[in-house]
Amino acid sequence: MRSIEGTIVSGSQIGLIGCGRWGRVLLRNFRRLAPVPLVIDPRADALMQDLQGEFPNLSIVSEMETFLDDPDLNVAVIASPAETHYALTRRCLDAGKDVFVEKPFTLSSVEAQELVTHACLHDRILMVGHKYLFHPAIQRLKVELDHPDVGRCQALVAYRLGWGAAAETIGALWHLGSHEVSIFQYLLGEAPHEAAAAGVSILGGKCEDLVTATLRYPSGAIGIFQLGLSHPEKVRRVFAIGESAAFRFDDLAREKLTKWENLHPDPTPRFDERIGVLEEGRPVTYAQGDPVLEQCRHFLVCVRDRHEPRGGGDAAVAVVRTLEALSESLRQDGRVVPV
Repeated sequence: MRSIEGTIVSGSQIGLIGCGRWGRVLLRNFRRLAPVPLVIDPRADALMQDLQGEFPNLSIVSEMETFLDDPDLNVAVIASPAETHYALTRRCLDAGKDVFVEKPFTLSSVEAQELVTHACLHDRILMVGHKYLFHPAIQRLKVELDHPDVGRCQALVAYRLGWGAAAETIGALWHLGSHEVSIFQYLLGEAPHEAAAAGVSILGGKCEDLVTATLRYPSGAIGIFQLGLSHPEKVRRVFAIGESAAFRFDDLAREKLTKWENLHPDPTPRFDERIGVLEEGRPVTYAQGDPVLEQCRHFLVCVRDRHEPRGGGDAAVAVVRTLEALSESLRQDGRVVPV
């Protein structure tokens, strides 16, 4: 992936809806690519002084109508709480705006499908912010897994753990799980057909803040991931096990992608018990780039050229449908649920 820093994408004037922690990240990145003259947030008065120090010439309002009624503002970037995504996305589409909405897309697959259909019927670009689809190491991992020498991908195992705010309204599954579900779906090129999940609320909230999930795919692959907002160590790892090679993606490491080859014959003699790692793992090189900035640029190019974006359409609906099935399994104490 080539560096895109400083590249301006013409044709868009953006209104940002919601300016919390992640909203500010999106604001910084989109402003490197196109004008963002307006922020809409119900805390407008409190945000005014704080934001204008970093972002001069930025208007901050609390009412959506200021944005919806302005024909010069043709793009909406939604970074509001997850439970507001459906209603805000629908209002923006109805007003003729192209929309980038942060994950999770919606909290219902019916609503997700409705929005995708509505955008298609009205020729609007609709993209969901699955940033790892734009991570150069994940993209390289996809290339590696698709190589015939690796054989069929048999398993994906991921860990997304740390200590954070206990997402009271949606829990760890919806707060974090979009990442793993979208990564697995991208790497395997398919959506799961079965899902199971178990979880617990360690921090005392009404939603689970530690969740373990299992997904089974039509190809025979299995995906397992653990999510935690109550874990004392930050972990961001994905392991991919093929028939003849294995890979580790570690988003917190300097060398983010590692490959172990020649898994057959039995590699047990090469396993170093002292450090608990299979010997002869080698770093995999990949092009450098900022996944958030690349994601924002991709969306704006799709708006300009009227192309279907990565992370939109049926793929976005499939992610929500998978999370929905995992939520149902949580409610049923870990029972396997069809997706």
